[in-house]
Amino acid sequence: MHIEIENLSVIKNNSIFNISDKNIILNDLTINFELNQFHLIIGESGAGKTTFLKCLFSIEEISSGNILFPKNERENCNYKMQMLFQYNGELLNPFRTVKSMLHDTFTGLRISKNEMHDVIIEQLKDFNLNQSILEKKGFQLSGGEHQRIALIRLLLTNPDILLLDEPFASQDFESNIIIANKLIELSKKGNMTIFCVSHIITNIIANVDSITVLEKGRIIESGDRETILSHPKNKSTKLLLEGYKKSGIK
Repeated sequence: MHIEIENLSVIKNNSIFNISDKNIILNDLTINFELNQFHLIIGESGAGKTTFLKCLFSIEEISSGNILFPKNERENCNYKMQMLFQYNGELLNPFRTVKSMLHDTFTGLRISKNEMHDVIIEQLKDFNLNQSILEKKGFQLSGGEHQRIALIRLLLTNPDILLLDEPFASQDFESNIIIANKLIELSKKGNMTIFCVSHIITNIIANVDSITVLEKGRIIESGDRETILSHPKNKSTKLLLEGYKKSGIK
């Protein structure tokens, strides 16, 4: 089963005084993405990657086209979808403790406090975070901690589809590897669809299922990982992948 993108366009007016002055952010995208796979979206800044994720998340107004999701057989309802924003200050309250914010994700679930605690501690370990961080408030977190706690909060909801906008942007080298390994682990379980937009892809590119390249709002290349890495057809794709191949990725 797959998610169908049909002739998706996002066009905005540059000026309220001149309606003909338009900015085409996404230009007639048509593509299918398999469910329960790890999809990497790459491209230069301004290519439309973040806007594409926002369209999937239904927080961006679509000018034309459709996004069609197959029936969710597991839940028999809409897909549970979560998005990690590049600037994720909105996801964490600066004046609440990490513990209280993570506890919120269990609201309405029949789970004991001990079980809740164990699940949270397990996630903290996976992301190399000390248990003491639970007593910190949002404004006391470093950029890297903030991003990892925000990601943990999303994962605790057990989403069907996870949208990640630059998940490695605020992390040091070690934390990047930790996050990449966690995403790879989630992907291999086969019950979550992951879309990842990132310029830092060295630690995940060998494990994604598909690679899609955007340029100026258009898809210039898309396919399975092996095909794109071994036989990129577009000059821009070759330039984007050149640094990663020099790192020994094949």
